[in-house]
Amino acid sequence: MSLRELARSQVINALDAVKPANKYKFLVVDDYVYTLLSALFGRDELLNYNITVMSKLTDNRPSESSFEVVYLMAPTDFNIEIVSVDFSISPKRYAACHFVLTQPLPEHTEAKLSKLPVANHIKSMQQIYVDFIVHESNVFSFNDHLDIHRFYHRKCLDLVVPAAQRAAERLASLCALVGEYPIVRFYQPADTASFDAATLPSLLASNFQEAMDATLRANPQLSPNIESGRARSVFLILDRAVDYFAPLLHEFTFQAMAYDILGISPDDNSYTYKYVNAKGRSERVTAQIDPYDSEWTSLRHKHMQEVSNILLKSLDKMKQENPDFFNTSSGPGSVSQIQDMLANVHIFNDTRDKFSLYLQLAQDCMKAFNERELDLIAQCEQSCATNEAPDGSTPRNLATDLVNILANPQVSSSDRARLIAIYLLYRNGLCEADIKKLSMHSQIRSQAVKSLQNLKYIGAPVLKDLGEKHPQKHTHLGFGEPSTEDVFETSRYVHGVSRILEAQVNGTLSTEQFPYFREAEQEEISLAHSGSMRNPRQRAAWAKSPDKLSKLKQRIFVFIPGGITFSEMKAVYEIGEKYNKEIYIGGSCIHTPKSFMDDLYHLHMQREMLLLPEDGTTEKVPEYLRRPNTTQSSQSEPHLAGSYSHLQSGQAPAPASVSASALAPASAMTSHDLPVRHNSLSQDLPKNNEKKTKKKSSRLARMFK
Repeated sequence: MSLRELARSQVINALDAVKPANKYKFLVVDDYVYTLLSALFGRDELLNYNITVMSKLTDNRPSESSFEVVYLMAPTDFNIEIVSVDFSISPKRYAACHFVLTQPLPEHTEAKLSKLPVANHIKSMQQIYVDFIVHESNVFSFNDHLDIHRFYHRKCLDLVVPAAQRAAERLASLCALVGEYPIVRFYQPADTASFDAATLPSLLASNFQEAMDATLRANPQLSPNIESGRARSVFLILDRAVDYFAPLLHEFTFQAMAYDILGISPDDNSYTYKYVNAKGRSERVTAQIDPYDSEWTSLRHKHMQEVSNILLKSLDKMKQENPDFFNTSSGPGSVSQIQDMLANVHIFNDTRDKFSLYLQLAQDCMKAFNERELDLIAQCEQSCATNEAPDGSTPRNLATDLVNILANPQVSSSDRARLIAIYLLYRNGLCEADIKKLSMHSQIRSQAVKSLQNLKYIGAPVLKDLGEKHPQKHTHLGFGEPSTEDVFETSRYVHGVSRILEAQVNGTLSTEQFPYFREAEQEEISLAHSGSMRNPRQRAAWAKSPDKLSKLKQRIFVFIPGGITFSEMKAVYEIGEKYNKEIYIGGSCIHTPKSFMDDLYHLHMQREMLLLPEDGTTEKVPEYLRRPNTTQSSQSEPHLAGSYSHLQSGQAPAPASVSASALAPASAMTSHDLPVRHNSLSQDLPKNNEKKTKKKSSRLARMFK
């Protein structure tokens, strides 16, 4: 079962567990949960679960005193204060409330909550284990580009430990969702004193293990089940040092290329383009990539040349099956003409818009490929990253090739900056004078120069000693290697994550570079001899059921603080399919090359310029929420307030469509799903009885401990 299906089941079960007397309820969410739900559910889909209206906490919500409300949110002080206001005004905004929390309830928040007027109106409280954003079936993130500053900015050292603890809690939430208690391994560089954040994976591993142990104590059902027939999962905590090239190289698979070249944001997956219709009028269209569309998932990891051929064949098939709708007398026509013809083919209502989008993406990518000289750039990039020429020989004249490309007016400024960064990594750093010469010769912006220099903060060698004459091989920087298979010349580099995962699966991953946090020696023996991460003495318990074992794949998780790339996302699907494993990858965010360079640039700025939430002023409840809003009457028909109005909210939109099979009913949870706890708190909390207050407070606490 995919992460999306599991997360949807958690949310659906939690909502179904709330059963008001009048059946319907209001749903109020915070900003982060709004983004989370947008990634899991289609437009208005939540209405199927007796939700009358979904609003944000900070919206100017009308008073609906005859309805009960479900607060789906994180238990932050700010969120709790808004909830308190809802039940402090007269008349109160809702009849009663139910809490569905994405994080455990902190003790100080529990104590505060028990003394607020809202405590008298709490009917139920539960926690769901979805404290992250699900982007694809095997991909998650925290959707937070600021984490790179918390972990790597020299002026934010006081934020490293709290950020690691928070990340660990969210990773524990992921493991609780899938019902796993994994073995933890982490990347440990040979020289932990090489840069400030060299020990970050170790710190994350330590905090993650503590968070997992706490979750296990609260949920004993997560204990590894030797009868389940599934080999125990492994969680790999890495960092960007395992592959500095990944966020910089041009990738020519469909998904990676589209998001890089066309500037599509992983946060909303939307693309705006123009096409000319049959009447000669230019139309502006904004379309959205559905990450779960079967056509998209079949194309996203293929090389662009293959994608173009597949789309053309599909188009030819449509023409043959529907000749009356396609005017082929004047030849194949442009993409705009094809799109205009497709718009009139009503029998393609379910697929034509997506097919039209994919045609446009492919055309625009290939246009950029030709106009921006990406073939020449990629050849140089690949030779630097692999330290090999296309024929496998040692690359020669790379410096000359670099200078010629930088002088080419067709090459964009951003591509020049990326190429210099890749060459700098290939050389294991350059002297300061050479960096200045290359920057001036390429005429890249000062911001790009600063991004190059800031690579040092994530551990990359930038400045070289003048006495060093011979560059080290780039492989010392990470785990990427040249491919040994028959591949495109512009795609010869195999990313570090791929090599690490293959070594993990094959039992050859170095225990010095990737030590186990616990159980190292015993688990390594188990893996080497059986392919299972279980203790050998436990093997016989499930070895009696080979048929069952073959159906349950071992799970491997990868987490990279600071962010992951589309090429690394592609790697987990490929390695998982090759070795029959379920592999999931996540990070602080999903990086495109542009966002990676932008984040690097900010690593030199003064801390106050970063606008970190930790440094901001305390959020204040909007004044309009402190006044009853009776301008709107109760809705007679269910609706979603705003209906995921992304242009106004700036949040990620929901997928364009959701298949019926993905809509898992509450009763369809697997043995690995966590049961939803539904505790009644219907008894009133006396305001002036301290002993009863403490008793009620302890009842809140028991639900999350």
